[in-house]
Amino acid sequence: MFDRNVPTYRGYSTIFRVKEGTKEVVGPFVFQRNTVMNGSADVLARLMGGNAAYNIGYMYMEFENLATPESDPSVPTYTKDEGLEYYTGLNSSLTTDFLRVPILVTPGISTTDEDYAGNMVTFTAITTGDLTGFWGREFSEAANSVIYGGALVSAPIPAAPTNDIIVCRNYPAGAKVPKVSGEQVCMVWSVEFAAPAAAESGSGS
Repeated sequence: MFDRNVPTYRGYSTIFRVKEGTKEVVGPFVFQRNTVMNGSADVLARLMGGNAAYNIGYMYMEFENLATPESDPSVPTYTKDEGLEYYTGLNSSLTTDFLRVPILVTPGISTTDEDYAGNMVTFTAITTGDLTGFWGREFSEAANSVIYGGALVSAPIPAAPTNDIIVCRNYPAGAKVPKVSGEQVCMVWSVEFAAPAAAESGSGS
């Protein structure tokens, strides 16, 4: 699926709507590869060292309350160096906020090709009930709320969001998934791990 010539991992997120109760998919899928953030290195090192507290525990679903349903969200520009400070800064916005949605479904493990026995992990998060954003902005059909991107998040202290670490971040092109009455928004995030090519592995004789 991805270029094997880089000593890193890559992933992608998908956002869509589902009906409450039945979870039937009713909205279009928006899909795009993500940006791996610098904070991911700190998370992976701790996980490989046996500290399960750094498991991926949440997704941030970023949303904007549009002036009209026909308006488009203002997608930010960003670099892999940005971390939690971006989401902290949304406190000053009048229209933009995010949902801190827990990952309650056991992550799925799959294989991308015959070289591996299980090298891709898939996380799923879905909104529930009536919500407000982390900073108190309304998330509703009446407010013209649309989700247009988000983040994959490690939460070493779930009750203390100030310790969250941004692992991956993504704004799929054209993403504009509205909150519709009687429906919820689902985000699925897959991350594939692959060994670098032999010429770049650092081993040789």
